[in-house]
Amino acid sequence: MELWVLLLTVGFIAGYLILAGRITALKREIAVLTSSQQISANAALERSERESQAPEPAPEATENTPIEEEAPPARGAQSWGQPADEEPADTAPQDAIAAQVAHQGPSVSLEQKIGTRWIVWLGGLMFALGGIFLVRYAVNEGYFGPGARIFMASLLSVGLLVLGEKLRRAPSLQAIANLPGVAIPPIITAVGIVIAFATAYASYALYDMLGPEAVFLLLAVISVGSVLLAAVHGPILGGLGLIGSYATPALVSSDEPSVIILFTYLTFVTLAVLALVRLRAWWYIGLMAVAGSAIWSLVAIFFVGHPDNLVMLSLYLPLMTAAFMFTPLTPDIEDADDLHWRRVLIGTAVATFGVLSLLFVHSEDNATLALLSLAAYGAIGAVAAFRVQLLDRELLISVGLVVLTLLLWVPIGAIPFELSDAASRGALSPPGVPSELQFYTWVLALFALAYSGGGYWALSKVSNRGLWASVSGTVPIVLLAVVYWRSTAMETSMAWGLVAGLVAGLLAYAASTCRSDERGSDGAVGAYATAALAALSLGVAMVLRDAWLTASLSLLLVGIAWINASLALTLLRWVALLIAGIVMLRLTFNPALMSYDISTTPIFNFLIYAYALPAAAMAVTATWMRRHKDDLVVQCLEAGAALLFTLFVSLEIHHWISGGDLFSEKYEFGERAIQTLTWLALSFFYYRLGQRYGRTILTYAGEILRWLGLAHLLLAQLLFGNPLFVPTFVGDLFFFNLLTLAYLAPALFTGLYSITAKERGDRQTTLWFGGATLGLLLTFATLQIRQIFQGGMLPGGTTSDMEWYVYSIVWLLIGLGIFALSFYRGGRDLRLAGMVVITLATTKGFLFDMAALTGFLRAISFIGFGGALIGIGLLYQKFVFPPKSSTTPEEAP
Repeated sequence: MELWVLLLTVGFIAGYLILAGRITALKREIAVLTSSQQISANAALERSERESQAPEPAPEATENTPIEEEAPPARGAQSWGQPADEEPADTAPQDAIAAQVAHQGPSVSLEQKIGTRWIVWLGGLMFALGGIFLVRYAVNEGYFGPGARIFMASLLSVGLLVLGEKLRRAPSLQAIANLPGVAIPPIITAVGIVIAFATAYASYALYDMLGPEAVFLLLAVISVGSVLLAAVHGPILGGLGLIGSYATPALVSSDEPSVIILFTYLTFVTLAVLALVRLRAWWYIGLMAVAGSAIWSLVAIFFVGHPDNLVMLSLYLPLMTAAFMFTPLTPDIEDADDLHWRRVLIGTAVATFGVLSLLFVHSEDNATLALLSLAAYGAIGAVAAFRVQLLDRELLISVGLVVLTLLLWVPIGAIPFELSDAASRGALSPPGVPSELQFYTWVLALFALAYSGGGYWALSKVSNRGLWASVSGTVPIVLLAVVYWRSTAMETSMAWGLVAGLVAGLLAYAASTCRSDERGSDGAVGAYATAALAALSLGVAMVLRDAWLTASLSLLLVGIAWINASLALTLLRWVALLIAGIVMLRLTFNPALMSYDISTTPIFNFLIYAYALPAAAMAVTATWMRRHKDDLVVQCLEAGAALLFTLFVSLEIHHWISGGDLFSEKYEFGERAIQTLTWLALSFFYYRLGQRYGRTILTYAGEILRWLGLAHLLLAQLLFGNPLFVPTFVGDLFFFNLLTLAYLAPALFTGLYSITAKERGDRQTTLWFGGATLGLLLTFATLQIRQIFQGGMLPGGTTSDMEWYVYSIVWLLIGLGIFALSFYRGGRDLRLAGMVVITLATTKGFLFDMAALTGFLRAISFIGFGGALIGIGLLYQKFVFPPKSSTTPEEAP
């Protein structure tokens, strides 16, 4: 019995697909005939226009002469008596006119809505309620027995169905057939369907007149019939029938539920819905069918413990995927909007049944049939996409879900499969794979072979070759990585590295053949070349660890740039960006970096191939790729190269100063000074490089790094780490000490920044870094004087009169030097800066030297300040604000 049910199901599906194909062919023929008739009509119209241009007396039109035009009916406003698939051949011009008239027509008034729409709906609801109340009254009064009640309800249902069909065909209703929102026949038919549902269910649940099998069959007939009636009565009836169809199995209970009957029934219902969707383009009903199928599949997976569950689900899921994916797509005769929603429906179905297949594989202890179902699902997705080139997105969905299912198939640490005798003896045992994962490995190998070989074979027969080549090249790499991860727990393995190298060689061979035969296309070649590089990178990751892995990935960037120089493929550029991003993440946010084996040798250590080599690789890749196109990929590579080189120099400095301990938490004053100086020097280098070669990213990198360096100097060397307040040994030698490194050397770079900013007219940067330069010079001079008098430890000690006097003299000399330089450079900013320093020194002389100094030093201090101020005044009068030559004694104030 159940075998016959399965055979009928398969036959029904095959018949549906054949009929769908024939309908599509007929529609294409109709479209061609319509187009030819339209061309003939246009030619006849042109001939009539040429004839009308001949000189002949024009008839006089009087004011009383009526001009009548027959308005063509709008498309979609089909009368109830006209079949759904019958349309006149010349509907295209009428459709345009009707659409224009409908667009320009007046809006429907509230009275018209109430009189033609709402009252009809309310009447239908009251009709149904009245029938229910009538039955209830008859039952309460005991007028009829159970059999009579069921019989009368059946008659009422049939009568309403006949009345609805009669009204749909009635010529007297044709006048209102095209009014929007009027649905009298569908509502009456829907009431009849509701009563039919209630009658069938009451005969089973209330009166025990029908058994579970009989009432199930009756409800199924009513549901599928209502879905089919929707083709002529509208989507309301289709939605009602669909809800009833998927609710029917829940209404009927049985001591021995048959999963085979359930899914056979659901197959018929879903195919009926697909036929309706195909005829009337009601895509939301198709989405409802997907949801209903998914709900019952979930129930079967998690709640139905029936022995037939495994068999039926393994057939049902791929069959439903085929039913949706093999629905013909006809972009040449379908509207763009209809085609879009059809693809949305197909994509939703593929994703839904793919997720169900994933759950199904994980729901059984022995999932062999589930795996066969998954294989059928993947094959159907590939074959359907091969037949219909528009299903590229759906192909990616199915492939992605198959790969995800295989990735999550074996729980980590579990042994869900027992090997066959041959595998147990080692005849089928892959090397380097634990015994509990050998079956898993062979299954993934078969999937990889199917996708890679099938995709390569399809290249010569499809138009979107890049997509198929991507699938063919990506799936085996991903599955190889999954098996390697499960088998070795990410430990190094030369054997697995050789396997990855073999895969890379095969993919490279595929790329080379794509360039020389009918499979050739830039997309296919680029996809296979990228996949070969990815397989090579995976092999390197299998063999190497720690920084060597990062170095190998960065060298892969150079290989991609070299291939891109020959092929100029956009895909390769984005793959390079992806690999560069992985390298950046590994080198900046990788906590395993602390466990790497780092030697204590300064400079020549692992940082060279961990940071310097990737930085150089990114720079070379950006340079080569820029020759073809200067885009976001090039800019990101340049930014990555600048960042990695900066990290390399900074880490080398920290590694050297900390005695080989890269992760030492010590951050002394000397290292802070060197890091600041390094950042400022690198920032100036990046900035000048960007300005010279027009590289905006490098210019931005220089600007960001200089502000970071300035902030680091202010916080770590002036405010919180100043050796004047924090005990720090700065050195005993004059000038050759940490003060020069921490303050004077950075002042050179801040001064350069101020000068270059002034040259390009950036006044804000000029003032900021000019002020920083002045502050650093004063700080260096002050602390250097302190070091001369106090030694290498600046805090503490007694400040002598001579030390106070030297502070004043040096500050005054610095101010005078800046003031004098302003006349050479011709800058007002320099002159004001010099005046600020001189004012500071003068203020110190009046407020401090007068009280702190005594004797000869105090006198010399004030004489010096007085002479300096008089000299400044003379300079201002002579050069800054000279007297006007035209001023006469009489005109002087």
